[in-house]
Amino acid sequence: MSPDRSLSKGEGPTPRGWKALTATPLSLRALLVGSAIGDFGNGFFRLALPWLVYNLTGSAAALGAMVALSYVPTLFLPAIGRLTDRLSVRWVLMVSLLVQLATLVVLALLLHYHHLPLWAADAGAFCAAGGGIGATAATEVAIQRLTPAPARIAVNGLWWMLFNVSWYVSPALAGFAIGRFGVEGALLANAAAVAVMIGPIFWLPRMGPVEPIPPLLRANSLSEPWIALRKARDVLSATIVYGYWTFTWVAVFALQVFVFRHRLHLTAPMVGVVGLVAGIAPMALAFMAPYIVPRIRIVWLLSMALWVSGTGMVVLALAHNWWTATIAVGLIDAVTAPVGIVVSTMAQRAIPTRLYGQVVGWQTVIQSGATPVASLLAGLAAVALGAGGAILAAAGLTLCGGLVLPWSPWRRVLEDRPPNG
Repeated sequence: MSPDRSLSKGEGPTPRGWKALTATPLSLRALLVGSAIGDFGNGFFRLALPWLVYNLTGSAAALGAMVALSYVPTLFLPAIGRLTDRLSVRWVLMVSLLVQLATLVVLALLLHYHHLPLWAADAGAFCAAGGGIGATAATEVAIQRLTPAPARIAVNGLWWMLFNVSWYVSPALAGFAIGRFGVEGALLANAAAVAVMIGPIFWLPRMGPVEPIPPLLRANSLSEPWIALRKARDVLSATIVYGYWTFTWVAVFALQVFVFRHRLHLTAPMVGVVGLVAGIAPMALAFMAPYIVPRIRIVWLLSMALWVSGTGMVVLALAHNWWTATIAVGLIDAVTAPVGIVVSTMAQRAIPTRLYGQVVGWQTVIQSGATPVASLLAGLAAVALGAGGAILAAAGLTLCGGLVLPWSPWRRVLEDRPPNG
């Protein structure tokens, strides 16, 4: 088999749950655990920065602007993917994590000495998120190159399961950390987690380009990744649907802290508890995903994701106590892991290895490139309609997408086979 392509349909046995992980290199599993530790620390950042911005401004619009800036680095992912395909994956991982680590330390020091204005918090959100996004993109390339085809769903399932654990457990601890040590303590905890993630990088094998790459500015080499994504019609269609969902999800996410504090009057520890309890359903589905995903047609999995998430958004818009907000957040995020596993596995199967980092960059731009706009619109809509009205608008868009998808022309493309078919 040429090293320039991924294994195609029909090659190798069908993955069988978590047992397929035994076929993967130990260095890859160490990287996934390190990534989970880094994501665990990032949960502190996701609560600490919005908490700080609310303390500084009390404004939903300011929260929306800060979340928007944290997603702007997504637009540079095709270039980051290009560097990852052309250079060492380990080098891209190291630089990305060092940028994130330095940003977190500087933010904590500025806050400690009471010199952290709003513009610096926004700039810190941009830089720290950019480092984290770059590290995630390089990790995806490492997964694609090091994972045998029969183990892809299991590896993607492990990555998403670890991510879900960190996403939902870490805000609970972050809430207690903010209450006990302040925002600067939460930022330093995030920095420590990022530092731990650097360790597994040295264990990885050398992963340079899989073959000589043409000159950087050659015209057809610039368009080749996009052409490869367009040819993989099922991958492109699923990516667009995921991007539509991400747009509405981010609009709601940008307003969650505002709802928790302004309407529900929750303390930082209580916000953490809400996130922890809400994560039970997403974490359970992430654990079951390697057994569930191969048995569901992709079009129906995506449709169900939109329906369930949209329902949760409606519940959050109407919530007036902590337990209804908990149910809402659990529904909003419930099927994130299965959808992420499906899209990743489809791309790993269909995209040539030498283009994978660049294609993942384009996928991420499609999935998340409009999120800064979504965050800004959410903040503006909250000013005009109230936070509940803005969340209801996002819920309507999400539910409509779930209803339309099974009857759209994409159904035939997405219904062709399960992701490992």
